[in-house]
Amino acid sequence: MVAKTAFIYLTAFSRTGGIEQFNKNVMASLTQLNIRTDIFSVHDSTCDEQFTNAASFKGLSGNRLAFLWSCISNANKFDRILIGHINL
Repeated sequence: MVAKTAFIYLTAFSRTGGIEQFNKNVMASLTQLNIRTDIFSVHDSTCDEQFTNAASFKGLSGNRLAFLWSCISNANKFDRILIGHINL
């Protein structure tokens, strides 16, 4: 059985800063290591395919309730959850 991972974070593509770069690096690493990952973002609406596959990306464009629902309703699908910000 292949482990499935969720990566949840605030922003990576819609803003510029240290935590955004960290989140991009995490996504790029997961992609390069071929780790099956679903990615959920609170604030991003699209991803840069240089860092991750768009098919595994779900950007909620600032809709916190939809983000929370996406994370909770899918939680039982994952063996691991990586969190990209201390506020999460």
